Amino acid sequence: ADIILTSLGCSLFKEHLCKWEIWESGKIQFEFIDYSKPAKLSLIEIEGPNNEIIQNLINDLGSMVKVADNKIFSVFDNI
Repeated sequence: ADIILTSLGCSLFKEHLCKWEIWESGKIQFEFIDYSKPAKLSLIEIEGPNNEIIQNLINDLGSMVKVADNKIFSVFDNI
């Protein structure tokens, strides 16, 4: 792809490198994401059929998890 884009006059201005694992339990998915480039950032995204189920899971996990919003990705903004 980079040969094609370079031939079209494009240049790479940002690159993300990460390891992404997706685990499932019933209707809940756990996405373990470890970014290593352009900055280090590790997170777990939890997806489920509704917010109540996810909130109950977060409550059960207690202090083992911290709820984050999209601001967590600001680590990539100045790179």
